[in-house]
Amino acid sequence: MGKIKNIQKLIHQEKIQRLIFFFLLGVLLWVFIPHILHQSKVGKVKAETIVNCGKVAKTHEIKISDSEFIPETTKITVCDEIVFNNVSNKYVDIGFGEHPAHLLYPNYKEKVLKPGEKTSLQMTAFGRFEIHEHIDDKIEGEIIISK
Repeated sequence: MGKIKNIQKLIHQEKIQRLIFFFLLGVLLWVFIPHILHQSKVGKVKAETIVNCGKVAKTHEIKISDSEFIPETTKITVCDEIVFNNVSNKYVDIGFGEHPAHLLYPNYKEKVLKPGEKTSLQMTAFGRFEIHEHIDDKIEGEIIISK
């Protein structure tokens, strides 16, 4: 009788180990598959739209609130600078392009901004560029850059 109970315990432990393994595998897939798919949808700015800029001509601010970009549409000239200012109460991650795809804008390194933090970028490519808050993808805007 004792051997049967030991075998039942081992079987039970093995089932628990399998359950934990598949749970962890599921979590890893849930985390990494969207990231892998996201990386495959990254676009690039066309080289013919990129300009060699010297110093910044003018600085424009785009605020990120808890629910929107302010202003939602920003019109500037190539070689101007954009300052992204996180005035929200949460962390934000600004991405170029339509969500979930991204666009690699020249010299822009995507990073998470803490509440109150700012980052700036000289706009060296002209055209119309959609922007979005990557963590809360309902927040969208655009930057229109003329020559």
